[in-house]
Amino acid sequence: MNDKKLIAIPNVKGKNITDATAALQALGFNVVVKGNVLDPNASIVEDQLPKYGTVLEEGSLVCIYTLDAPKVKVKVPNIKGMTEVEATKILKANYLNISVSGNTGIVVSQEPTYDTEVEEGTVINVVIKEELVDTQ
Repeated sequence: MNDKKLIAIPNVKGKNITDATAALQALGFNVVVKGNVLDPNASIVEDQLPKYGTVLEEGSLVCIYTLDAPKVKVKVPNIKGMTEVEATKILKANYLNISVSGNTGIVVSQEPTYDTEVEEGTVINVVIKEELVDTQ
């Protein structure tokens, strides 16, 4: 079962990159800065993904964007049939987050579905259930 702490993402829009990064990291989030940052104390966060108020596990990814940073789209990988650990690893490698319903087993559904294009930092909602084994 998953024992990670759930944390609401704070609003860091309007803060400088240094303060925004420090605030997010202090809560246990991994931060990716998108855009040109010549001076992190002067560059301002124009947007963030996931949006503030989203509740995620500690260690989840938050992308913060400067004014000139384009949003990057990625295709959602197919994680059906994977364990939570496997699914989390694949999603994080693609700069995506995971929100899990269920305790043990394998991924039986995911939303958005695989091959959907989403912005980096998007939360993929998955349902995990135990595999039923046919004993006959």
